[in-house]
Amino acid sequence: MFKTWSIIFALAIFITGQILVTRFVASEQQRDLEQLRFTSLQELATLRARLEGLVNANLMSMRGLRA
Repeated sequence: MFKTWSIIFALAIFITGQILVTRFVASEQQRDLEQLRFTSLQELATLRARLEGLVNANLMSMRGLRA
C-alpha cells in the first residue's frame, strides 16, 4: 500500500515539474520572440528614416532643377 502511494506521489511531483518546465520554456520563447520583434522594428525605423531622407533629398534636387 505504501509503495503504491509513493509511486503516485513521485509521479505527481514529476508531472508537476514537467508542467513548470514547459511553462518556463514557453515563457522564454515568448520573451525571445518579443525581443526579436522589438529589434526588427528598430532596424525598420532606421531604414525608413534613411529612405525618407533620400527621397526628400531627391525631391529637393528636382525642385531645384525645375526652378
